[in-house]
Amino acid sequence: MIKIPTPDPNDWRYRVKNPSLDSDSKRTIVLEALVSATQSNTKGDLEISPSPENQLDQLYRFETLRVLETIYREIPSAFRIDESNYGKEPIPPDEMEDHFEFSGDRGNNRGVFLRPAPLPEDKPIKLTLFDGFDNWRRTYIQIKTTTFETLSEENQQKVLNAFVSILKIFELTAKPKITVQWNPGDNLQDFYDFKLSFDYLKNNGVIKEFKPFFSPSGPGGFYTMEINVKRFQEFSKPLAKYLQNKPTPENPNLKQTPIPEKAEDKPFKNLKWEGITIEFLNGHEVKITGAGIKTAVETGFKEMGFEDTRNRTPDKQWDLLNLLASKNGEISWDDPEADPQIKKTKQLLSKALRDYFAIADEPFESYKDQKSYRLKLKISS
Repeated sequence: MIKIPTPDPNDWRYRVKNPSLDSDSKRTIVLEALVSATQSNTKGDLEISPSPENQLDQLYRFETLRVLETIYREIPSAFRIDESNYGKEPIPPDEMEDHFEFSGDRGNNRGVFLRPAPLPEDKPIKLTLFDGFDNWRRTYIQIKTTTFETLSEENQQKVLNAFVSILKIFELTAKPKITVQWNPGDNLQDFYDFKLSFDYLKNNGVIKEFKPFFSPSGPGGFYTMEINVKRFQEFSKPLAKYLQNKPTPENPNLKQTPIPEKAEDKPFKNLKWEGITIEFLNGHEVKITGAGIKTAVETGFKEMGFEDTRNRTPDKQWDLLNLLASKNGEISWDDPEADPQIKKTKQLLSKALRDYFAIADEPFESYKDQKSYRLKLKISS
């Protein structure tokens, strides 16, 4: 049996600069630095230097290389790590461990034995980007910018089903490594839907590697996986809001699965839409007044949950809310300013308003009755 030696913590190749960073955090830092450094270059030679901006200054140079090596093994068609990133130095004769003696010409022609050597911490890391890098980079950005809120309602439900299946097992076992069963023909536990949802959760860091297994005794099988507990708890928040505000006729018991939410996350309580007034002060801020609100609240798009995290600007839902304010809270398909995507934007706006004001009812009147999107609350600009 081969015994693998334990890394020497004093060896420069295994030093850790920031002990508070786990492997996932290090990976995220390196990935973000790599994507940021290639905004205008997705092919050819690339140099990356540590800085506070790309946060690589939180890692030793060789820590960064180790993460890059892991990424390279996953996507070898995207880039190559240049050999010049690894220092080498001759082994002094007195440090060589000879178990037998060399003499004559053999002793004179032994050649130079090399060993790894550290390079300066500020020396840039050199990579060569291949044709596959641009495709990988676009995919990474797509994964990063696709949030639960931006998924279609059908895909939100699929992710919710998979997440709740994980949650039920995790609550009972309190162990990060779990097994989730799947059944053919089951709308809530379908093999392919589960796989797509688990891929999504893995891309968002909620779970680590997962593997499917087929039952040898009949149809169905199970998935094994490991939960990233911290990220799992963070991801619970948007799903908790979805559970509270969205009925699930496919499985009414889903709403009974508790995902706790802090009371302080809700700035308003026990309000009705008809008693709320929103006044736009400018393009980014509003004043909220009404029955049950003791003091007028002045707030902005970010605090209300209408920030586009990709560029820190108001999102499309906020733009629609602003448009509604300019039209006394009502807009129809015949309106020349109505966007082709207005139906989906209206759904997301409705959800965001319910989340912010903690009101379960729809903030819009029935479209069937009004033939337009009319807010129940009062709004102006």
